[in-house]
Amino acid sequence: MDGNMDIKMDNVMDNFLEVHLAVPRALLIALDRLAAARGVKRASVMREALASYLERVEAERIEREMESYAEALAADSGQFVTESEEHALEQLLNETEW
Repeated sequence: MDGNMDIKMDNVMDNFLEVHLAVPRALLIALDRLAAARGVKRASVMREALASYLERVEAERIEREMESYAEALAADSGQFVTESEEHALEQLLNETEW
């Protein structure tokens, strides 16, 4: 490996921290099988799974916030709908040739 590649690998590895955890044996076996089938290391599959999980949790949080916001808006939407219907009816009456 040339000197530049060593520097690049050092920079990449600087962004990683080691974490040690205990997992059920069955989960570890399934993880190892998946890693082997994909031709990657166990840690790579774990990083990918963790990133995917965190993305999903964040998406669920955003969805809950949006639902809450939509519900708050819905409480005030009745008057808006009534005004919109009245405006549409008034516009239709004004534009109709009698």
